[in-house]
Amino acid sequence: EELRTEYGATLADLIVSRLVAQELARRKLSPTPRELAEAEEAVRADYPGDAFERLLLEEHLDLTRWRAMLADRLAQEKFMREVLRPTIRVGVSEAATYYKEHISTFTRPASVRVLVVSGHDAAAVKALLPQARKLGQGEEAAGIAQAVLPEAGLPAAWRDALKGLKPGEATAPLPSGREQIGLVLLERLPSAVLDPAKAYARVEALLAEDKLAKAFAAWLAEALAGASISINRQLLAEEK
Repeated sequence: EELRTEYGATLADLIVSRLVAQELARRKLSPTPRELAEAEEAVRADYPGDAFERLLLEEHLDLTRWRAMLADRLAQEKFMREVLRPTIRVGVSEAATYYKEHISTFTRPASVRVLVVSGHDAAAVKALLPQARKLGQGEEAAGIAQAVLPEAGLPAAWRDALKGLKPGEATAPLPSGREQIGLVLLERLPSAVLDPAKAYARVEALLAEDKLAKAFAAWLAEALAGASISINRQLLAEEK
């Protein structure tokens, strides 16, 4: 049953890929040989030496099949970008309504920026604290990591230990699993709401993504309704 489900999903993907390729061909927008070559070069650049060939072996793919898969992916991206995306509009009032209804998404909770100093025992933590205090903005070292943590999500012991501390001060070593940790308070960050103007680009992207998915679903339903699809009987489940 698991294999049948996987094969069914793969078959559906192949059908969708063929429909997309046909639509792009009809619009004379199929990926060009140059686009395919550039995409392949970009992938190979991430695999020095013979790493790319070894990857194909590990995935049980021959180069021809891999290139076909790459072509399908490029076609999908081009279809979304050049066929569907130009039809999608996000109005200012629509974005403003979404912002108001999802204001919590754009609210940063009260947080603390701290250095987390870890060691196998309390003495090891205390030995690292002087080094931690000398680190500059964003710097880290072995056993010392910087983090921004929402206050509401802190363990109660951490939250209590940080109470009353001023920036630059450290907690006593605290148990954390098999380790001990110390927290050096760097900064308290009050809760804040992202300004609507600054949030607009993010809201627009979220709404456009949702509309793009709906537009693709609508296009696919129409394409399937008018398509003639033939499937080899060997790929179909046997009747019992």
